[in-house]
Amino acid sequence: MAGKGGKRASDAAREFFKVLKKGGEPSPLYLLFGEETFLLDLALRETVKAVLPRGINDFNYDQFYGHEVIGDRVVSACETPALMGGRRLVLVKEIQNVSTAQLQPIANYLTNPSPMTTLLCQGQTANKKVNKNTKFFKQARKVGIVQEFAPLREWEIGTFLKRQAA
Repeated sequence: MAGKGGKRASDAAREFFKVLKKGGEPSPLYLLFGEETFLLDLALRETVKAVLPRGINDFNYDQFYGHEVIGDRVVSACETPALMGGRRLVLVKEIQNVSTAQLQPIANYLTNPSPMTTLLCQGQTANKKVNKNTKFFKQARKVGIVQEFAPLREWEIGTFLKRQAA
């Protein structure tokens, strides 16, 4: 049974993967976070494939880790065009560890994101939650896809796997 007015964790995850597989123009931002590490890792891999179907190369990809993030560097990477044309992907792992001060320039960037760049932010939140009260989080909801992967309940796992396989 779903929580108050919400979807079950498995339904929300399945819907995210359906939308991703439909293809189309990638979002300028994907914010993927939650406690369900299996789904979070799968979502990260599938999102990278959707954004860069020909694969990652040094000319279209940058990666940052939360505790090391300097917001202006992330923005600079987002604004750099991919050298061989096509789409650029900037990945920020451990978004829950980025300070509010370093998220500010990224939030400002999201008011007018580059049309040829996707910013993919991922956070495993079992130990530290994503702060949903930041300007970054609010701006992310306006311009991108924000998906929380709540833990699947034991009774949801079998159904989720069967439906994913189908």
